[in-house]
Amino acid sequence: MSEPGYPAAGRHDVLVVNARVDEAWAVWCAGVLRGSGRSVAALQDGLGDLLDVRQVLEREVRAAGQVVVLLSRSGVGFLRVAVSVANALGRRVVPVHVDPRPVPYPAVLAHLAAVELVGVSLEEAERRLVAAADGSEEHRVRANRVRHRPPVPVELVGRDAELAGLAAAFEVPRPAVVVAGRSGVGTSALAAWFVRRYRERWTHVRWSSPARFAEDQLTVLTRPRGPSLLVVDGAVDYRSVRDALWPALLDRDLVHVLVTSPSGDWPSPFRVVGVAPLVGVAAERLVRVVLPELPAGDVDVVVRVVGGVPAAVSAVSGLLDAGGSLGELESVRDAVVAVGAAERGFYFLDSADPGVVGAFERAFADAAGGVERLAAGRSPWRRWWRRRCPAGAGVDPVAVVALARAVLVPRTVVLVAGSRVFVKAPRLGPGFTVRTLTSGRLRDFEHAQRLRRDPVAELFR
Repeated sequence: MSEPGYPAAGRHDVLVVNARVDEAWAVWCAGVLRGSGRSVAALQDGLGDLLDVRQVLEREVRAAGQVVVLLSRSGVGFLRVAVSVANALGRRVVPVHVDPRPVPYPAVLAHLAAVELVGVSLEEAERRLVAAADGSEEHRVRANRVRHRPPVPVELVGRDAELAGLAAAFEVPRPAVVVAGRSGVGTSALAAWFVRRYRERWTHVRWSSPARFAEDQLTVLTRPRGPSLLVVDGAVDYRSVRDALWPALLDRDLVHVLVTSPSGDWPSPFRVVGVAPLVGVAAERLVRVVLPELPAGDVDVVVRVVGGVPAAVSAVSGLLDAGGSLGELESVRDAVVAVGAAERGFYFLDSADPGVVGAFERAFADAAGGVERLAAGRSPWRRWWRRRCPAGAGVDPVAVVALARAVLVPRTVVLVAGSRVFVKAPRLGPGFTVRTLTSGRLRDFEHAQRLRRDPVAELFR
């Protein structure tokens, strides 16, 4: 399958290139391609501090017939160099989309039409990957080419003060306003509601993202007539748009700018309207609006576990639809809090599905502040991770619900924090089982982990 002219030593048909966060998918892709009769090599981000990345990539790409690149929102520099080297050496690039999160890819990767492997069965994903390696251009997506404004909620609960503040911020000449709040608190929904209510103010409204900001601001600046509003949804902070920002954008009387961001640190002339989680009666009302069939006694449970964070409350609905329970949600939150506060914390997942592994890893990383892979067990998909963050890290309620959904899979999940063990396994029934270990049992548990054994069978004797 390789093209002629490659060196006899170390040549391979396919090189799989990935960021560290997508290691599970990279292992799966390499296995599928080997199963199709191809020789496969793999290269993962993580060389930057030790080696000349371009030199290593040039050597590996030169010995490959084609390069499969797993697109990612992290490790962008490494992936960009891989694509650049492959194009320079004339190797075919097969971009692969494996990240289900609705976040745009950085501009350096946004133009690539990628093979869509998420949202389908593993059998279909395998068929698509092999077909792409054979030269097929089917099932390609360009995630950044689809521009959607956030959905406007049917009812904007408890945001009258923020909506009034946002309207007041637009009363000044040449307004540039930032709606700032933590992830999931409803900044995008507030912006969408505001634009719908005051739509008659502007002849043109353009919804943008940081990845498309440079292109969209040029479009707005060259509109022939009438006032325009540019909405930049999801800017991480000011630095994420600073380099692409044209001063003329903030100096035009007929151009208004609205940004949503988790950061409130924006310089003048930007005016910041803060959005906080709902509390008290407003939080209870939010739960009743999103989950109208929830029993009255369970409303307090949802408020206590996830607070008045709209995205987290909405995610609870999906959790319940998927067969989860509020009791399980409480156990997951307790586990995340414990792992975040413990001197030590790690978890184990037994799953052969790279989508499950990726979803679980991302959810736990968001909930506990970062994870570090320790080892694979006797089966290649059994993996241990350890928390990689300082004790006392904050808990993101949206990530807690995402983690609760991730552990609904019929696989064994073990979360360990100090002497507290949280276990979900099919043989143990629904929900989490919590066990407090003695110091001796905990040492045995950790020793089994170091030996790459599965300690679950011994844990509940």
